[in-house]
Amino acid sequence: MAPGGYAATLIGIVLISHAARWLLDRGIITSSDGGADSSSDVEASERSVDDLDAAVAAYVLSGAEGRPCRVLRDSATATAVEILADGLADIARREGDNIVIELAEAALDSHEPRHRQLVVGHLRSRSWRPSRDADRRRAVSTGTLMSNPPGRLWWARFRGAVADAALEAGLTHRRLPLFPLRTLSVIGAIVVAATTLHTAMALVALDPSRLDPWLIVTGLVAARLTSDAALSSIERSDLLTARGRSLAVRLARRVEESADRADLALDADDVPPLAVAVGLANRAARQVAINPPSHDRRIWSTASGTPRVVRIARPWIPADGARPGRVALGGAAAVIAGAILRRVVSSIRDTSWINELESAVPEAFGPLDQHLDTVAAVALVPVVVGAIAAIVGAIDLVATREVAGVVIDVRLPDHRRLIDRLRSSISGAGHDGTAVVELAVDDGVSDVVRPLLVDARAAAPVGATVLIRRTALLARVRSLGPTGTSGAMPVSAPNVAP
Repeated sequence: MAPGGYAATLIGIVLISHAARWLLDRGIITSSDGGADSSSDVEASERSVDDLDAAVAAYVLSGAEGRPCRVLRDSATATAVEILADGLADIARREGDNIVIELAEAALDSHEPRHRQLVVGHLRSRSWRPSRDADRRRAVSTGTLMSNPPGRLWWARFRGAVADAALEAGLTHRRLPLFPLRTLSVIGAIVVAATTLHTAMALVALDPSRLDPWLIVTGLVAARLTSDAALSSIERSDLLTARGRSLAVRLARRVEESADRADLALDADDVPPLAVAVGLANRAARQVAINPPSHDRRIWSTASGTPRVVRIARPWIPADGARPGRVALGGAAAVIAGAILRRVVSSIRDTSWINELESAVPEAFGPLDQHLDTVAAVALVPVVVGAIAAIVGAIDLVATREVAGVVIDVRLPDHRRLIDRLRSSISGAGHDGTAVVELAVDDGVSDVVRPLLVDARAAAPVGATVLIRRTALLARVRSLGPTGTSGAMPVSAPNVAP
């Protein structure tokens, strides 16, 4: 079926937009600054690493290997640590790792970098006055910060502020111009709105025949384009200048000197903000945690022998980490249920009273026929999804792969979002009374690490070298054991095997 005129127009707009994005990515459409280093930048390359804010330093480090620079997860937390060190806030009370911070009443200097102003504003927005005494300073605790993280808009502004600070310091140059990216975002959003409106009107009318597959596919592609362009305009994807590369080398040596700072705590130890920013001072980071809403985490890793930033991201698959046998059976059951429902609809159409109704009252048969078409179309969804799940589960019953590398992150699964709770329910994680954790292993090759659900008793500590055998598609862990000189005894993982 060829697309109609309306769909063809939207398809053409999306194709032109993707062509423009392709030209942007390959530098054919470039930024006006061109990325060249001025003579003043080269002369200033001897700037001390101590002059850099921790968030900007971590941003520079993330692009040390020629990759686009990214704002790291703990950059805002590191900025809060710097604010404590600069006297803009003080630790008033400490109970274990929970601390209470009192904020200075004096307004922040307007010349302070914008990302620092944003962090101070966030701390004040989450603070309270301990008593009715007006002389007491406002305070905020660890628990309050962890329970009330900033929103996505705040993080978008913070990322942009850090990128601007690095750009103004001559450490980066823009890889992609902002105006075309924002234009592509607007165009994609308009296409998504148009296709969504058309699909909604067809659903409200209960008329599946009005659904245009071309428009649905076009809307999905446009949504991807919009998201990609919007994120690129926020993250900026800036690259290091010669001055930035020079500083990145010295910053990498500074980070290596801070590799043993994981157990340092605020108010008891001298915690370098840079160590917090790159994810080394985990204990101090938890005390003033300003966590991003995104579930993708970026962590500093030296598993490849060269310092680099890796991204920890779970795939969109709801059955990630599930037992292959359970997924295969569930998929087969969905196929059978959907097929039975479609069979019922077909049998209703074939009954004599339906034919009599169509002959006697044609105007009443029309809505009934549309309802039957809608039910048949809906029943096709579990058939298709179930067939895919059954195939994936069957493959994972026999296919496995091994992952060897260094453990860079261990944490409890996050169940704040609905998709996370659904994934946990499908995978069966923890339903047998066994505590599970997410284990991230850097193989030294990939820039994106997929966290694995493992038995908490079998989880190796951060820094250990391990060998994991898991299923090929669903990443269900079959076995886990240390290798090399990790110093731990081999541990089987019977509770995570199917």
